[in-house]
Amino acid sequence: MGADWQLVYDATMAGAPLKLLFGLICLPVAWFLPRLIEAARDQAQSRAPHLPPSRSRAAADVVRRIGKALLVAVTALFLITWLLAFLDDAAARRAVRSGAAFTVEGPVRDLRPRGSRGPDRFTVAGIEFAVPNGAGYDRTSREGSPLRDGLEVRIHAMRAPRCEERCPPVIVRLEVRW
Repeated sequence: MGADWQLVYDATMAGAPLKLLFGLICLPVAWFLPRLIEAARDQAQSRAPHLPPSRSRAAADVVRRIGKALLVAVTALFLITWLLAFLDDAAARRAVRSGAAFTVEGPVRDLRPRGSRGPDRFTVAGIEFAVPNGAGYDRTSREGSPLRDGLEVRIHAMRAPRCEERCPPVIVRLEVRW
């Protein structure tokens, strides 16, 4: 009898630490950005004492508006990225819980690493997978993926809701048997 299955990836648990890390990075940036802009405005005013106060104020207003726009853009980017990751995780959890995720087992066949462009592609039990696929398992061969030709895998996957048959399935859980 072979070795037990080893869990490599589980989408129902994967997103939370990444989203937390992203938030921990973005929120201080968003908090410091207005202060940096204020400092830049003060510096611009001190470097241009020869300008009339109205022009100096106008330059400061432009800097302030750019800073506010950047703050709004960074905040919006964070919220959109977080929301998309949350929706992908929620879809994976629903698919696993409801039984909509299907399971395939077998050796990896025809692994085609794509180098720096495009996803790695491989076949298991006649079904083609692509890594990364926008959601789900996303470690490519360049990033140290354990996938290799002949490796015995068990994949729980789901069809992307907006893509169905046109796109490769999204891997929501990956187990390997060494």
